[in-house]
Amino acid sequence: MKTGSTPQALTITAVPIRRFGALTFVPLLAVLALLLLFWHISPIASLAQTPATPTAIRYAAPGGSGTACSQLNPCALQTAVTLADNGDEIRARQGTYTNSPGQPTLAITRSVTILGGFDSDWNGPDPVLHPTFLESDGTSRVVHHFNSVTAVLDGFHIHGGGSVQFGGGVHIENGQLTIDHSWIYDNVATTSGGGVFINSGASGHYSKQRSTTAPLAAAAFMSILAALRPRSFLTTSTTTPPLLAQAGAAASM
Repeated sequence: MKTGSTPQALTITAVPIRRFGALTFVPLLAVLALLLLFWHISPIASLAQTPATPTAIRYAAPGGSGTACSQLNPCALQTAVTLADNGDEIRARQGTYTNSPGQPTLAITRSVTILGGFDSDWNGPDPVLHPTFLESDGTSRVVHHFNSVTAVLDGFHIHGGGSVQFGGGVHIENGQLTIDHSWIYDNVATTSGGGVFINSGASGHYSKQRSTTAPLAAAAFMSILAALRPRSFLTTSTTTPPLLAQAGAAASM
């Protein structure tokens, strides 16, 4: 444009809405927003998402001590979870992790991924070749998930929980817990959820696992407004404990 020339007016011609008939711009945007929302919360979307790279990797072993939580100096499993930041990954060496009397074997209070099934050189995970046990002495539940976190527990045998009213094996108090490639058995609750109890408003996902019922209580119990989303359920395996059909149905919802 030459200096001193008069700027030319820019003319914008709007497309008449009537050309689109009943489907105007506003309803169209609303439909697209709903489709994106359903995709985001659907199981398909969760499977399509690429797992996030962990912020840090911490290492735990039976008999571990200290706070280094490294390959050379692994710490206790509960220490690794307590010290973790949200987004960390925790790798557990094969063996048995036990509880202190009256305390859960594992309290999950961070948004972390906890993987069992590693050998002494940290090869894995392979929870069948390198079985990893979360074991209670019967004076408390095995796993307590709370603090409104979103966590993953993958590759563990969860057993021996008892002396609680709800959730002898796993109690999901709030937040969301995904349990993959795990075995939940020989747990007792006096009222409901011998294997797993999910509080109102909490969410539990399970995939590729076996869960057995417990005496005097069903294997899994969901409170009103809780959510249990199965993705796939392992029904046959020669490497897992047999399914038991003791008192109560396999699931109470």
